[in-house]
Amino acid sequence: MFIKTFQHQYPIKLLCRLMQISRSAYYEYLKPKVKNPEKQQVEQQIVEVFRAHKQRYGIRRICAELKDRGLRAGKYTCRKVMKQHGLKAIQRQRPSAP
Repeated sequence: MFIKTFQHQYPIKLLCRLMQISRSAYYEYLKPKVKNPEKQQVEQQIVEVFRAHKQRYGIRRICAELKDRGLRAGKYTCRKVMKQHGLKAIQRQRPSAP
């Protein structure tokens, strides 16, 4: 990162202004990212439900299943986790008309 490279030569305040970011954003970027254990559990459950139902469940069904299990996860959370893991529901093929 540019700021980290030149922080010993120039003040961080100046480098942040030059890059047009706030200092608080820079320091937030430097903090180690820690995953919430509850979020990890929800993520794990989403993958488990998807695989348990032979990759047929989409976002809405997975959210309903998690709600039945007592976990809170909205459709946007489900969608994000499924996208991160490359999970895509297999859609039923309709028979073609003769």
